Amino acid sequence: MIMTRKRDKNVAEPNSSLRQELQARIDIADNNKADIFVSIHTNSNPDQDITGSTAYYPNGKSSALAEAVQKAVIKESGFTDKGTEGANFYVLKNSNIPSTLVEIGFISNKAEAKRLNSDLYREKIAEGIYKGILAYFTNG
Repeated sequence: MIMTRKRDKNVAEPNSSLRQELQARIDIADNNKADIFVSIHTNSNPDQDITGSTAYYPNGKSSALAEAVQKAVIKESGFTDKGTEGANFYVLKNSNIPSTLVEIGFISNKAEAKRLNSDLYREKIAEGIYKGILAYFTNG
């Protein structure tokens, strides 16, 4: 496993554009001959009642990785299941390997934000992502 970053810090050179920053993350995967690309995010919405997790996959490509990760994250975390969906996010459409972008809850929802601040809860989410990846390689 290779993490592109462990804290809120840019990967690309200082003063890079957003496109360059996102491409730098893909380049790390490519340069290390990664088998998959998993991007982990928290979601936000003006409607503070919305909750749940969604796993996105590249439009027109396989949803198998996103489906395996989503299923396991929901099982481990108890999140509301918002399903999987095709998307055109830069890191998905420009990656040459199976990829998913996982939204692990809404920081705009007070209850979910509180859970996301818990080390134990984040460990459950990480366990779900791990088990989803394992299922993808075992069953895919």
